[in-house]
Amino acid sequence: MTEVEFKKVYEIADELGKEEILLQLSEECAELIQACLKYRRATKGLTPKTEDETRDNIFEELADVMLNIEQNIYLFRECDIRNQIKDVQAFKADRWWRRTFISQNEA
Repeated sequence: MTEVEFKKVYEIADELGKEEILLQLSEECAELIQACLKYRRATKGLTPKTEDETRDNIFEELADVMLNIEQNIYLFRECDIRNQIKDVQAFKADRWWRRTFISQNEA
């Protein structure tokens, strides 16, 4: 996104406020969950939608979620949220990696 587009996203966040943006994020996450489940059904031939259609829908929902995440980061900026997120991501990535690969090697 361009700087102008980010500015618009932040203006929307300022106008609607934390509560509404959090509610919007919840809704968008639910739509992403549905898109992921539909994609899985498409890969198994259990829906009339094609794999390409359902993949494109995942991309659209990811874009919506990412916009809302950016708005939430902006709205919680006084909490140094970006660094907190990075710290938690590093911890969780390491834990996930260990659970994925170390447990497989021990079996």
